[in-house]
Amino acid sequence: MSPKSKNTPQEDLRPSSELSEDELLQRVMKDVKTLSSLVKDLRKQHNEYRIVFGAKLHAIQSMLVIERIFSTITAEDLRNVGIVKKHLAFQSDEVTTSAANMMANPGVEAEMQDLRSRIQRIYGRVDIDHPSGSRMIIEAMLLSMTEILSISTQAQRSPMGFAILPGIKIAQGFEDEVKIDHPTNLIPQLRLTGPSNVDHLVVEYKDIKDHKERLLSPGGSKDIDSVLEISQLGFFIVQVKSGPNFTFVSYIPEAVGQAISLLTSRNLPEVRFCLTDGAIWMFFILKRQDQTFMYYQSAMRFFGHAAQLRQTIVLLCEWLRPTKAGLYTLE
Repeated sequence: MSPKSKNTPQEDLRPSSELSEDELLQRVMKDVKTLSSLVKDLRKQHNEYRIVFGAKLHAIQSMLVIERIFSTITAEDLRNVGIVKKHLAFQSDEVTTSAANMMANPGVEAEMQDLRSRIQRIYGRVDIDHPSGSRMIIEAMLLSMTEILSISTQAQRSPMGFAILPGIKIAQGFEDEVKIDHPTNLIPQLRLTGPSNVDHLVVEYKDIKDHKERLLSPGGSKDIDSVLEISQLGFFIVQVKSGPNFTFVSYIPEAVGQAISLLTSRNLPEVRFCLTDGAIWMFFILKRQDQTFMYYQSAMRFFGHAAQLRQTIVLLCEWLRPTKAGLYTLE
């Protein structure tokens, strides 16, 4: 027998009934110590498993579900859930003709001259690089657009009203979660949560009863559900703010997400929207065919002279009241 074996204490196998009180206490303490060591080892293994499998579970969940708030959605997120980008092409001749026809109305001509004068004054006195400066340009154009449409609808038996609603909230919070499933694959799913505001929402309503007061008076309808109870959605605008971490097109995913939220929650056939910094405009239409969302995106449009400004106003009128065929094609 080796020295080690000689020094190794032999396990006491006597039954408990044959042990003295001291021996019994020593056996219990030994068992408790052994049990404590075993629990410690089990806890250590559990923590190791939790770290390993927790990381794997998180990776699997991230493959199954993409969770974003509206302002952090990316173009890659849209592609991953099968949202399709297509092209919206304006027909230059048709847009030019529509602008000329619009200007044949003396009231419209006077409003356009006033708009151009206001824009020139803004450029001459306001820092347009600041978001508040470009916002002045946007709101001047929207105001003139609604005035021109009011002039055009004066002869109708039931005159229509137009409202510009800045900063309206289209998603309140987590209760307004939007779930977007891939049209063909089981995974992933994109989940968008609020809150989310659009910079400007433009709507058309019948100027009857108290509709105007409910939309525009202090304390009136300022949530999207109340607004759409008495009006028809025209389009919304996302204002592009200049900055080192943002480009014009970086605002597109958030705008598409907001359009999907409106389309799905209100069961609309399409949603029209624009991106602009005041001088540059991009026009969009979101549609859903079967289970696939498609957004049609125009090229950037600039206005540097009177003719371009008139054409932009024509397109804004069309985005609010789609009435003219042939202004654009969806490709």
